[in-house]
Amino acid sequence: MRKLNTLLVITLIFFIQSINSQNKELITSINSNLIDIDNSNPEYPLKQPSKFKDIFENVKIFGFGEATHGSKEFEDLKVKFFKYLVINCNVKIFAIEANYGNCLAINSYIQHGEGNPQDAINKIGYWIWNTKEILSLIEWMKLYNSTLSEENKLSFIGIDVANCQNTSDILYKHLQKNSFPNNEKYLTILSNYNSTNNLKNLRKKDFEEHYLALKSLDLEFKKLKDPYLYQLNNSILQYISMRIDYTQTLRDKLMFENINWLVENTNSNIFICAHNIHVSKKNISFNSLGYHLKNKYSEKYYSVGFDFGSGSFNAFDIKSKKIKKYSIDEPLKKTSTEVFNNASSNMYFLDLNKSSFSPTLNKFIMSKSFRRAIGATYSAKLVESEKMKESFDAIIFVKKTYESSLLNYSY
Repeated sequence: MRKLNTLLVITLIFFIQSINSQNKELITSINSNLIDIDNSNPEYPLKQPSKFKDIFENVKIFGFGEATHGSKEFEDLKVKFFKYLVINCNVKIFAIEANYGNCLAINSYIQHGEGNPQDAINKIGYWIWNTKEILSLIEWMKLYNSTLSEENKLSFIGIDVANCQNTSDILYKHLQKNSFPNNEKYLTILSNYNSTNNLKNLRKKDFEEHYLALKSLDLEFKKLKDPYLYQLNNSILQYISMRIDYTQTLRDKLMFENINWLVENTNSNIFICAHNIHVSKKNISFNSLGYHLKNKYSEKYYSVGFDFGSGSFNAFDIKSKKIKKYSIDEPLKKTSTEVFNNASSNMYFLDLNKSSFSPTLNKFIMSKSFRRAIGATYSAKLVESEKMKESFDAIIFVKKTYESSLLNYSY
């Protein structure tokens, strides 16, 4: 019996040493391949810009995610990378997880100085973007545009389909001034979408009838070859299709169609600002925006996921119906987050397509792993499951985060 116990102890020690050795090799390989990001402040350029030249050289569409919708560092880092890509990679479009019509006021401000930026941000209608970080980006885009010709100016475009109130109001006013066949019919239909109160009275049959009617208006705009009017109406059609039969798969497919529309109607590269689940190349639960982009554009689409070890962030509290500051003290055990948190850098970029990874690191990014699932709301019980290399082309990891700087907002 003693011999058996001794053998078990020796086996256990050997096993632990083997695991520790693998973990050490894993962290060593991460440290050897990461690109250190000195700080998240977008006022300062990337510390090692030359290291991104080859990584981004052939990319046309950049998908930058976020591990929460309420972390300051994630927003700041996206602005930092957006500035780099504008200057070095012909990126001219900031495509955000918000609705098309809701972002038009911001676009008018950055391109022509029209309106007030705070009022424009309020029109997005979603608290996650109503921050000092996004306001700072908007002001930078306006300043950058001030010396450029119209065709070279940056654009701020919404690609989501969650509502269409502002879009409908804009199109309604256009139709009042410019008559089309069946104009009264279109105006009557659009009046249902100008306010949330009117929407409450609509049923599935109404949505289906409205969709068919506005499809005929779609044809009128195609004849005019006016992409602006077409996308206004298309945004409403997309919203209606979501009300007829909502699924997350449909939502992301429609966002993909909006990115595709931008590719076909502009001569510039695109920066996507959305949650990790949307920009990921492969999601276990549904076919994401990034999944469709990777399938169509292959290496011309580059997906960057975000993660963090600990810190604070904003999220919507369902009970109180208020935005609340949450804090996490340490990474979840046995997750990819725990591994990345052991790297030498406090903030870094790791290109998952590199060929210089050790076998242990290659195995790690190709194996199923877990991390926290945090979006606009937070639950400690929710986790994401993924094979990292299948989901993202790169990871940006931040060891400690702080909550985003919310502005006063009203809806």
